[in-house]
Amino acid sequence: MLIHLRELYGKQEKVHLADKIDISDIVDNHLSISKSGLVHTEADAIYEAGNVRVNAHVHVDLELICSRCLAAFEEPLDFSYTELFSNETPKEDEEPADIDDTVNVVTEDKISLDPYTKEHILLELPMFPLCSEHCKGLCPACGVNLNEEACNCTEELTDPRWSGLKGFLSK
Repeated sequence: MLIHLRELYGKQEKVHLADKIDISDIVDNHLSISKSGLVHTEADAIYEAGNVRVNAHVHVDLELICSRCLAAFEEPLDFSYTELFSNETPKEDEEPADIDDTVNVVTEDKISLDPYTKEHILLELPMFPLCSEHCKGLCPACGVNLNEEACNCTEELTDPRWSGLKGFLSK
């Protein structure tokens, strides 16, 4: 999705853009994503106070890998983000803007929103995806998915380094 800055300078009206983005490069390099649909992005760009403000809304259906049981599950991501762009470099004596209003200084007249959308997708991904809040995970001894079946392991798993203390409290 390309935004042409010169077309927006001086206009007082919003420009609406819509596009679909392929994020197969993210899927290939991210261990917790197994599949992804196309990313649907809609953006409104407007010129205000010497900058171009882009408000974008993103929707993508992902198939993630649960960090406890390793099962694949579907998870939609639906979020919005805002970016500010300018062709002018800030002057040294100017006060820095608020942290929320960080301006991306660009040298080109055309801006591709694809890298910004991909960055925000990575920021929206859960750090440890879970198929459900009450996921039981895998049995540490036999590896069976405890959400699907009960484990037949009867061995008590203890760390051998603590075995010397096992009978200490029974005396």
